[in-house]
Amino acid sequence: MITWHPPEIGSFKFNFDECFMGNPGQLGDGDAVRDATGTIKISFCGAVDVSNSLRDELLEVIK
Repeated sequence: MITWHPPEIGSFKFNFDECFMGNPGQLGDGDAVRDATGTIKISFCGAVDVSNSLRDELLEVIK
């Protein structure tokens, strides 16, 4: 089981995940920035027509 661990007090944690229909293929992604209490400060999601997992992970970090 994967569990979420909060960041240190006074900092934030950026989490993202993708869902693929093939690799390469269509994908959707979701992102969230949370504080030490787990409160979501900002979140966003999107869809990409064609991509691969490595490309999407790199773009998420840049975004």
